[in-house]
Amino acid sequence: MELELGDTLLLCSDGVWEPLNDEELVTYVAAHNSDLHAGAEAIVKATLARGGGDNATAVLVRLI
Repeated sequence: MELELGDTLLLCSDGVWEPLNDEELVTYVAAHNSDLHAGAEAIVKATLARGGGDNATAVLVRLI
């Protein structure tokens, strides 16, 4: 996969991608496109709300 300028990349632990599916993660990233920090926080909060028992780490990075 080639990344292009302006692309947003989600780096997360298995504690995030196990409780949340791909479509949900895409929705959170798109909804917080202008504030990546808020997007990462929203993803972690959603994970914890689902009872994620593992560590929940999410980082959003935009290529500029």
